[in-house]
Amino acid sequence: MPRAYAEAMNRVFVVGLVLLAVASMAQELSRPAAIGVEPGGSWQRRDWHRCKSPAKLLVDDDRMIIQSDTAAVLYWQVPTLEETGMVFAEKNKWRRRCTMPGWRFWRSIKGRKSEDGLVPLAHYPLMAWDWHIDERGPQLKLEQPDKGYVVRLGVSVATADRKKVRELIYQWTHNPPRQPQGYIKKRTIVPGLFHLKSARLAVQSGSGKLGQWMEYERDLYADFKHFYPKDEPGNVVSIYVKVPTRTGREQAAVSLRDWQFRRRPGASAP
Repeated sequence: MPRAYAEAMNRVFVVGLVLLAVASMAQELSRPAAIGVEPGGSWQRRDWHRCKSPAKLLVDDDRMIIQSDTAAVLYWQVPTLEETGMVFAEKNKWRRRCTMPGWRFWRSIKGRKSEDGLVPLAHYPLMAWDWHIDERGPQLKLEQPDKGYVVRLGVSVATADRKKVRELIYQWTHNPPRQPQGYIKKRTIVPGLFHLKSARLAVQSGSGKLGQWMEYERDLYADFKHFYPKDEPGNVVSIYVKVPTRTGREQAAVSLRDWQFRRRPGASAP
């Protein structure tokens, strides 16, 4: 009797493992190949002028367009699997003043799990986007390498243990970068409380491609491990696009389209 019972339990255990494997495979197959960033999604604004900057975010079919004068402006969101971006209440003070949320907000976001609707980098390790800079401006200046940029795309990723946030920045620089493989800089989010390490990488430089649509695909997972080899990436907790302060009277028009987080073709998540 004990032997028959043990054999029966062993069969139950094996069947359970098979069912778990099948469920895991079904879940993997049910994941979409890409998670898009909706141009008209829930974008939040940071403009350093209490929302008084004349910068505008426009949506034209499948692209988002940021128009700004000489003032810097940044639009950010918490991307979600639903592709609309996380929605926040209008009553938030940081929304009314066009500032960034405090450290409690980011502690809450980085502590969330992928089951909460965030994009897990392990399942979507690639990021693709197209961008276009109006050829009429801004004027590119002969500044020191790594000092001037036209536009930045930022991606903040929580570590797998949900204790830290790491940032990857892809930028169009005025001049060829001094460090083509990128570099890390420490950025203060909340003085004395919250600092963020950001890896900065120039994917385009100079004025030769102004006025043209440029297509990119980066291996976010590989970039993350290159700059932060001791950490394992978790969920994407924010993305942003930033147009910097400029001198003169020129206007900048930065357009983005087809911004996506993608799975590896023909391969399961790492």
